[in-house]
Amino acid sequence: MKQLRYTLAADGPSDRALLPVINWLLEQHLGQHQQLSLITVLPQFALSEAQPPSSRKLIDRVSDAIRRFPCDILFVHRDAEREPHEMRRIDIDRAMSELTDTPRTWVPVIPVRMTEAWLLIDERSIRQAADNPNGSVKLNLPRVSRLESLPDPKEVLNDLLIAASEKTGRRLGKFKKVSELAWRRGRVSELIEDYGLLRSLDAFNAFEEHLHRSINQLLANG
Repeated sequence: MKQLRYTLAADGPSDRALLPVINWLLEQHLGQHQQLSLITVLPQFALSEAQPPSSRKLIDRVSDAIRRFPCDILFVHRDAEREPHEMRRIDIDRAMSELTDTPRTWVPVIPVRMTEAWLLIDERSIRQAADNPNGSVKLNLPRVSRLESLPDPKEVLNDLLIAASEKTGRRLGKFKKVSELAWRRGRVSELIEDYGLLRSLDAFNAFEEHLHRSINQLLANG
């Protein structure tokens, strides 16, 4: 295997922030296998054409992702939001079991409560994403142990980005636009170099363990 193609079946456009997380984990695990350490990883981002994407049934979104972006590993994302992690996992398992055409292997990605919780771990990256890497304002990042209990991680990250920017007046108004903050949240994910702190979170551990099994499955099947 010289190339490994993966597809992320997303809930919405902001889920692109998961690609650097997936890439980091793949780098960690592929490096453990001599036959996989030199392969090229080709990420693909599948977003439903329905507006909003979440209005489509999960099985339809997953089937569409596989059809448009054939892959070796399919990552199926669903935020836990107000549901228990296990319930989301059951939803994904059910959708995958109903498919007539499946990828070689697949991995559920279920952050608690939402993707942005996994981005609240690196002050340096938040300051850089806010275009103020040398800012002096104090940023109160939540403890990693609290990330899965935050009611709205996206709002927390937005507030941190706004504070880190130290902008005022019209520049602050422009910075706070929905599209601008969405872009900067994605930028945070790109700037984080080490997601290892997330290994203390149950949802991230479940994600990594499933990915590890999927890689071993690829190896076993050749």
